[in-house]
Amino acid sequence: MGSEVTSRSSLMITEVNSFLIYPRNILLLYCRDHRRMSTSPRHLRFIPSLVPLVALVSFVSIVAAASVTAHTAVLGPESSEYPKHLSAILSFPFMLILILGTWGVLRYEGVSASAVGLSRSTFLPAVVAFGVLWGWVSIVGVGYLVVTGATAQLGFAFDMPWYWVPIWFLLTLTVSNGLTEEFVFRGYVQNKCTALVSSRSHGLSATVGILGGAVLFGVAHIPIGLLLEGVPPTAIPLIILGNLIPGITYGVIYYLTQNVWYAGFVHGFGNATVVPFDPSAVPSFVPVAAVSGILIALGYRHMRRDARPVTIDIQRQPSKSTE
Repeated sequence: MGSEVTSRSSLMITEVNSFLIYPRNILLLYCRDHRRMSTSPRHLRFIPSLVPLVALVSFVSIVAAASVTAHTAVLGPESSEYPKHLSAILSFPFMLILILGTWGVLRYEGVSASAVGLSRSTFLPAVVAFGVLWGWVSIVGVGYLVVTGATAQLGFAFDMPWYWVPIWFLLTLTVSNGLTEEFVFRGYVQNKCTALVSSRSHGLSATVGILGGAVLFGVAHIPIGLLLEGVPPTAIPLIILGNLIPGITYGVIYYLTQNVWYAGFVHGFGNATVVPFDPSAVPSFVPVAAVSGILIALGYRHMRRDARPVTIDIQRQPSKSTE
């Protein structure tokens, strides 16, 4: 008995000495525990009802119609002649309404905005990732024009005063376009569609979520096509199809990063392409930018633990026991 106690005491002394002699072990132990905490699975649980989803998409369509009405009343019926910076400013209050509406639906579902990737902790990584994307496509575009001798296409050229360019760019990346739409259609709609088929395989539910978000993204653009662009009602399927590929692209980026900020910045960049050259002078610029955005999202997923897939499902009602 005495020898056993002595053996245990010696073992404890040895362990204590090892930590005193090698204090880095304490740091390693902390890092290991912190890593375990940071990689703990995250869950998004939505209520098993289509009502909030249908209500939000309908609400978005109504707000889009109101925004179109305001644009035509203030800027005229020809959307091709709208000053881009004034259009972004005019869209601002309507987009704020969409943000508040989406936030309210998420609260009703019992899900927070930070849980879907719109938080302070995901902002800086998104800025860095978007900076890499912007720098890369700028280098590719400038390099192509220099190699081909089309240097006349270099430089910034916009149909607005120069001091409006950064304001227009930031508004389009964030509230007035990209971030708002990604918060709605990826932060909520895509996750909700994923949750509704969560009983299936992960790959199937993720695919349904991406496609569902992309299709409803196109549906929400129907008022813009009908009221602003003069598209006939018979061409409504074309409006949806025209937004399908961009919607899938943004959906894949969001799925890989779980970061609404980055998906929003990429989306806004597609609508406000501020680069030091004429994008139309570079063949396949849009596909190159889209593929680059996805590749950077893959790198983000590899480097950031918060980009790992989350568990998305519906809230299960506890079964009532029968007496």
